Amino acid sequence: MESADYNTFTDNVANSNAKYGFYFSAGTSNSDNNTLTNNNANSNTEYGIRMNSGTGNTLIGNTFNSNVIDGIRLKDVITNLTLNNNSFTNSQIGIDIATVGMDLASWSLTNNNISGNSTYNIVNVSTSTLTATSTWWGSSVKATVEASINSSSTVNFLPYYISSGMTTLSDIKAITGFTIPGQTVSTTIDESTYAISLTMPYGTDVTSLVPTITITGASVDPISGTSTDFTSTTIYTVTAIDETIQAYDATVSLAPNSAKAITGFTIPTQVGSTTISESAHTITIVMPNGTNVSALVSTFITTGSLVEIGEITQISGSTSVDLAP
Repeated sequence: MESADYNTFTDNVANSNAKYGFYFSAGTSNSDNNTLTNNNANSNTEYGIRMNSGTGNTLIGNTFNSNVIDGIRLKDVITNLTLNNNSFTNSQIGIDIATVGMDLASWSLTNNNISGNSTYNIVNVSTSTLTATSTWWGSSVKATVEASINSSSTVNFLPYYISSGMTTLSDIKAITGFTIPGQTVSTTIDESTYAISLTMPYGTDVTSLVPTITITGASVDPISGTSTDFTSTTIYTVTAIDETIQAYDATVSLAPNSAKAITGFTIPTQVGSTTISESAHTITIVMPNGTNVSALVSTFITTGSLVEIGEITQISGSTSVDLAP
């Protein structure tokens, strides 16, 4: 079609033609603002579709498979081109951008299957950078994807899909689980700040803890099961399949000291030893006959931080207490 504007092509089959399945060319004017949806242009002897100049053209959900040379050939001056959810597969070149001076800044390419092409998935001879993200390139390996583009420096392909089902992108990289044996409560992983926090029992030696880590992505460093010193915040770096990274700050805190026992209790001039019953939580001492028990000063040892009688704080060896029955 020459100088064709504002046409819509849907559910057509343009297979096994001597040259092209579809051809939009510039005659007296460009071919602009055409929409192709859910068409098939397969096994043509040159291109599935050829476009020479034009603006505002949109291709959505089309299949260009097993064409001898290109799935789509784009030439001259093309602007505001949209290629979404199409398949450009099993030709020599999937997408062939064949004009050096073409400006690709206004193009939109996403969610396409550009794979299985024998020479390159994309050839971009333009000096302009093409953005073609969220695409299946036929491999989850970044180096393989790069090799399928004639000049990967002129195509922004990150992130890309890692399987033909086109559901998971290559930049997925998260710590989804982080546990240490003996921790007191569940780990908190904050994805908004990339922070991990957990609590260990009071008195734990944090210099050699061994976390078990689960991730989405390719790897984490340090790896799961590595003995680590958590005296200060530890950085864990997750690497995605496409080699992009995300760092997490992991912090281990100690629970407060839960001990709260009196382990020693004496009063000057007492008779014999003090009896402390932990099961009954009682302290028994015997004082000489006639002792005034209304103002006794005890010396005590505690594993807690504070000893009180009622609301009065007791100071070992200082506070006078009425211990009359």
